[in-house]
Amino acid sequence: DHIHPGIYRYQTCRPVTSNPGTPVRRHFSSSDDTPRHLPQLTFNPKAESSILSGPTLPAKTGALRHSRVLPGAASFSVGDLDPFADQVAETFGLGAPFDLQPAARGEQGQVWRLSSDQGSFAVKESFEPQSESDAAADVAFQEAVLVQTQVTLPRPLRANTGSVLAMADGRQVRVYEWVDLLPADRGFDAVDVGQTIGAIHRVSHQPVRPVHPWYTDPVGSSAWHDLSRRLTERGAPFADAFSAEVPMLVALEALIETPGNLQNCHRDLFADNVLPMARGGICVIDWENCGLEDPSHELGVVMFDFTVGSPERSKQLYGSYLETGGPGRLTNRGSFSMLIAQFGHFFESAAKEWLDPRSSDTDKEHSIGRFDELFGTPLTIDRIDELLDVIGG
Repeated sequence: DHIHPGIYRYQTCRPVTSNPGTPVRRHFSSSDDTPRHLPQLTFNPKAESSILSGPTLPAKTGALRHSRVLPGAASFSVGDLDPFADQVAETFGLGAPFDLQPAARGEQGQVWRLSSDQGSFAVKESFEPQSESDAAADVAFQEAVLVQTQVTLPRPLRANTGSVLAMADGRQVRVYEWVDLLPADRGFDAVDVGQTIGAIHRVSHQPVRPVHPWYTDPVGSSAWHDLSRRLTERGAPFADAFSAEVPMLVALEALIETPGNLQNCHRDLFADNVLPMARGGICVIDWENCGLEDPSHELGVVMFDFTVGSPERSKQLYGSYLETGGPGRLTNRGSFSMLIAQFGHFFESAAKEWLDPRSSDTDKEHSIGRFDELFGTPLTIDRIDELLDVIGG
């Protein structure tokens, strides 16, 4: 099983994986069955602008778009900070801590905002361990982007020993600069988005993680019909809607093409990870799932999430991407292979979560929320064709 970096649309949790090289989703400045890597964290609009980026990995449950926030979660005063906050601050050289606030929680981990005499930092706590080599690989790519481009992302911080990961009070953590972010906005300046993605795709960095099936492989017709049957037998409230969606899911998967021009890509560039900042501009978070992909396929994800239904925005985003020198091109339906594969795994993971006998009532509600979101912005062949017509693909 693999977890995919969740697509955090309306505050969902993205799946994450514990296998090295698998995709991970969302970080700070700010993911269970998406490319699985580290825990996924998502942006909490109720918290002071925060940056969350967390590892997203293909995992058993699949990528989810909504992440769970910590409503009413307790914060800690100075006297209560020991030993977790003190150990994090000491290990990463963050100064003297005086406040610790919960920022976001995902299925694979949670993010804390740690304030000290040196500023604020995003502390990402992993519920499942990640290897140092895997964490170091995604950080190396982030650092390459920071050096080679003007793209804004939460800068990853290393421990005093030079490692990315560290233990604090028995918990595995990593730390990022804190960035004040605003809620996801799919209507954000399309030109800015296109320029940002184009710049990222121009970054040359080795080594890279291998291609991950979360982004490339279909679920399969037999699996779709089996899931539909089981949901109907179990009386899932969305069983009829799921059954009606199966023919389209099968038809979409017939369009999937093997990625060609492979290079290091973010692999989770949905609007939930390309966020507006309080100070203006956009910040790209959740780099943990980065690895080999075709930039054309990743561009298809961005085009759908930011411009579907708006021909003018489609032209603006695609045009600015090309002008920036982005190497991706949308030439046919196969250019949306990554989007199709991810949407399929989102549906699959949500269905499996609801069917899992270990799922609590809260888990099932979470699954239903995922379906509400997926049904709310359906991916169809007609929508793909509309995008291609607008840009002349």
